[in-house]
Amino acid sequence: MEYKVRILIGHTTPETAYLVADYPYGFKLRCQIRYWVETATTGQKRGQMRFMSQTSNPQREGVVWNSPKASTYGTCLIMFLNKEDHVKYMDVDPTSNPAIIAKVQTALLPYPKAPEVTTLARIAAFSKKYYPAKWEDIRA
Repeated sequence: MEYKVRILIGHTTPETAYLVADYPYGFKLRCQIRYWVETATTGQKRGQMRFMSQTSNPQREGVVWNSPKASTYGTCLIMFLNKEDHVKYMDVDPTSNPAIIAKVQTALLPYPKAPEVTTLARIAAFSKKYYPAKWEDIRA
């Protein structure tokens, strides 16, 4: 059974992160958590993306943020809400299933200026060039 997910766009820094106001912190406490996708601007990983999350510390006065947690770098990370409204992410690269690439591109149509749109177009072109047999399966 297929279900719709909500793609989260524009969450690229801690300040613009997707915020969940009620998140478990241990067994009894509740905190805030924020999620964003960071793109490396320098160095060996330049242009690659990673998923970031950061919780607040409910044991401190006010909103004090703990150290952020980072995933490994990927080609094009897409952050979304699943059917339970939990924040998830997926890495789309040229070896990904073409049906997934096409679905994500379609889901991003309302966001033509999102950087993921350009990255996905490059990924799809590369995938079609170097993995054409995979794409013939979805055309049939």
